[in-house]
Amino acid sequence: MEKVVFVNGVKNLTVSNAEGRYALACNSDLDSCVTPTPGKDYLLFTKSTNWKFPGATGYITLEWIQKWSITYNKEENIALLPAEGDRSNMGMYWLVSWNKNK
Repeated sequence: MEKVVFVNGVKNLTVSNAEGRYALACNSDLDSCVTPTPGKDYLLFTKSTNWKFPGATGYITLEWIQKWSITYNKEENIALLPAEGDRSNMGMYWLVSWNKNK
């Protein structure tokens, strides 16, 4: 978590991982518009992510998360799920931009 800015009801976030820096946005009126905790690790879900937690019988995908949350139509959706602890506080965003680390 690097930065949060509010513009006309839209929360704009800048987050990063080993792959790059992501500019994300969400409707600040929605419960799924979560501000990630700085220093806490999150799993980033895109349309191609399949994640299986230990002991789970199936995979968690972006589509699965969207069924429990929201879908931003006509946008590329991204979800952030806490890597540890309570995973019910998942966030749903649309991708504004992405810059790959060099």
